[in-house]
Amino acid sequence: MGAEIKMRFWCWIGLLNCLPLIAHGEIVSDGTLGAVQSLSGPDFHIGAELGQQAGNNLFHSFSTFNLHLGESATFSGPDAIANVITRVTGGKASQLNGVLRATMPNAEVYFLNPYGILFGSEFTLDVPGSFHASTADYLRLGEKAYFYADTQQVSQFHSDPPQAFGFLDKPVAGISVKGRGEITVDDLTTNLSASSTNELRILNEPTQTGLHLKAGGTLSLIGGDLSISQGTYLPEYEVSPNGSIITGTTYVPLLSAEAGRIHLVAVAGAGEVVIGEAQNPKVTELGNIQLSGKSFLSTSGESGGTILLRAGEIEILDSKLNTSNFGNKDSDGGLDIHAENIYLSEDTHLEAVAHSTGKGGDIHLHAGELLQLSDKNGPTDMTTISVQTFGQGTGGTLSVTAKNIEILGNSLIANQSQGEGDSGDLMIQAERIALLGDNDFATNNAKGINGGLGKTAQDAHGGDIVIETGDLILTQGMVIRQAVVGQGEPGKLKILASGTVTVKGADSSKGFSSAIVADSVSAAEVDESGTPIKGSSAGKAGNIDLHVHRLVLEDGGRIAANSTSPGAIGSSAGAGEVHVQAEHIEIRGVNPYGRNNDGFGSGIYSQSFGETAGDGGTITINTQTLTLEDGGIIHSGTNNASNAGDLHITVGGIARFSGDSADIALLEAGQSQSHYQHNPSYSGADEANFSSSGLRSSSQSQLESGGKGGIIELSAGQLILEKGAGVSSQSNGGGLAGNIQMVIQGAVQLSNAVISTESASSGGGQIDITADGLIHLRTAKITTSVRGGKENGGNINLSNIAAPLVLNRSRLIARADAGHGGDIDLRTRALLQSTGTIVDASSHLGIDGTVETHEAEHNGSDSIFTISGQFLRGDAFSQNFCEGTTGLAELSRFSYDTQAEGSHQSPESLLH
Repeated sequence: MGAEIKMRFWCWIGLLNCLPLIAHGEIVSDGTLGAVQSLSGPDFHIGAELGQQAGNNLFHSFSTFNLHLGESATFSGPDAIANVITRVTGGKASQLNGVLRATMPNAEVYFLNPYGILFGSEFTLDVPGSFHASTADYLRLGEKAYFYADTQQVSQFHSDPPQAFGFLDKPVAGISVKGRGEITVDDLTTNLSASSTNELRILNEPTQTGLHLKAGGTLSLIGGDLSISQGTYLPEYEVSPNGSIITGTTYVPLLSAEAGRIHLVAVAGAGEVVIGEAQNPKVTELGNIQLSGKSFLSTSGESGGTILLRAGEIEILDSKLNTSNFGNKDSDGGLDIHAENIYLSEDTHLEAVAHSTGKGGDIHLHAGELLQLSDKNGPTDMTTISVQTFGQGTGGTLSVTAKNIEILGNSLIANQSQGEGDSGDLMIQAERIALLGDNDFATNNAKGINGGLGKTAQDAHGGDIVIETGDLILTQGMVIRQAVVGQGEPGKLKILASGTVTVKGADSSKGFSSAIVADSVSAAEVDESGTPIKGSSAGKAGNIDLHVHRLVLEDGGRIAANSTSPGAIGSSAGAGEVHVQAEHIEIRGVNPYGRNNDGFGSGIYSQSFGETAGDGGTITINTQTLTLEDGGIIHSGTNNASNAGDLHITVGGIARFSGDSADIALLEAGQSQSHYQHNPSYSGADEANFSSSGLRSSSQSQLESGGKGGIIELSAGQLILEKGAGVSSQSNGGGLAGNIQMVIQGAVQLSNAVISTESASSGGGQIDITADGLIHLRTAKITTSVRGGKENGGNINLSNIAAPLVLNRSRLIARADAGHGGDIDLRTRALLQSTGTIVDASSHLGIDGTVETHEAEHNGSDSIFTISGQFLRGDAFSQNFCEGTTGLAELSRFSYDTQAEGSHQSPESLLH
């Protein structure tokens, strides 16, 4: 809270809490509706004769109205009474700690005290209809009648129903509600029961206190600053057969209106709050609302209900708001919270859940300035906002809008289906969204923004996650995830950002990197030894769509579409697709804690992992500039019989891949890194903790049934590979290596870099590079190879007929084992080679391939010289020496075979 607002809030609440506890209840009429009377208790009977009736309205006026513990106040009157309207005029706040009751069968109760209202821990409400408590200055009846709390004002006792609470231009008193706090065993009727598993349970049954309405009513607290604190809750204990004690907490509602409405409106200025339109208070300024200490507000019931909060600032700490639908009728309510600033923290939960066939309620949060979720109490506590379904009904919609949104520590916004019903959509809009992890303690994996289908969601449809923002940042292990664990149709994950999306870092305890992920995960139950004994099948994962101005992935930050199955039990369908549209993309660095099952380098991934996982998804990228450095990677991979996804990358300007992770000092491994190192597939620290920048497609399964690698397609204005970077397609088993196809509008520079395809025993893996500008290789390699078997090596085709091809101490190699060596075809304006360059198209046991060159300019001999490292600009070769040449048929052409060792036969050797 702001300092001035917080001071005002706590001063008012302090005054309420410091009021002396009354020894006896006091209810005294003020004489405006008859003689002054001091009613006798402890059971105060307030009949119609003490007030004034107008139509179906019954008015009462008291100078003092207090209830002590063990006392009660009962309003009675004709059955036709619809509204009991009570004001307190004596200038002091009302302290209510007994029972407030109305006996008329259809009556709503209005209680006005402009000097403050304090509901104590033993207050109990027993009214047949709605209950409205307010510190308003007047109650408007119909359009023109006013019932003032100030006896100096002229009031009209009118038959029109109440329409609005009115506030004059003066400070507005607050309302406070307190619960019992923790209920101990000594406070309870305790039942001991033994379950069929010999677990001993302690079941606590307290007497319910607080403000509770019968089904369908409206509970309103409308006044100045509102404080709801010291919620009633019960400890839970389970003693398992092995003697361990499991503890938990049961919340007891402090305010409830079953399948009804709860309205909390904090007012700090003049105006009105219309009773039927509390969502739009017409006042000059709003006050503050604070819920704390396990306070629980609920409208859960047969069709759910609505909880509505309006304030300038709302702070909810360690509390719970729930509007769950347990019935078959669709909910038309949910949570509706508006304020300038909203703070949720310390294990707070806002929930709208569908438990049966009816649709769940919606959640709408709007903050004019800041919405902040935070939880730093430890890994077992979380602050959450969630719409879910555990039944056949559809989950509600969750919409969040704010200027700034912060999701900190163990905090979560979620739309999920854990039943058979569809999950609702999640929509987030803000100028800036920050998901910031916390390395001070071990965090929960499920933190950030999550949606998807659980393992019991059969044939359900997942809700979409749509995020619209200026800037978005995820740090220290925070995640935006759309997951499919059960069968069903996944929702999409879409992010629209006019500014920068930054995903960086990992959490220090578990070592999981920050990520934007779409998962298809097969869940498995395990026995005590950790062996899978039962599995489930998961549907295809959803797609990821990013439309951003600038995308930055660093220090392990990932975007990933995954299909994962932990073993032979169960299965997961294919991974989703990743589509990225951006002006600028920068991917750099690695997970600072080392490699885990998610990977190592910062990057964009499509992965199919596990024995029964489905195919990887396609990655499609369209950007003006693409920078991959210090281990940054774009990777499509599989380690099973499924196929890796393809990479389709279009860069309007420069694509620059530079460096590797060799010089990055890693921190101590986290839990996920330790687990990965003990996995049988782990092959050593050197390989595990190294990442070269670039594009990669891989089929890592060593089995003959292994899937094939994906195709890599790159189109760019200019391509620079340097300092150990590379582009590669690899197959370690029976699957084909994917092809690499590059179309470059300008120059291609490879300096200490590699473009390669490699397969253990299968074919495929052709490399095609076409450029309009210079192709310059400096201590670089372009290779295709088949390590074993009879399959043919992949071909290498380089074409840049408008500019030279420069090979400076570089290698072009197309090799096979028992199959044919690959062919090398070079079509260029001029081929310039230095000493130490090797061009090799050979087979160890089979027939060698061929090397063909097609030069528009041929100087009659090999050009052997050293090229400067700065030799790159294609405009130096812009003069057209072959202006009359119309096609490749007219170009100089030279064809020759290579020796197996890779040394070529010079033209001169053919003359002897």
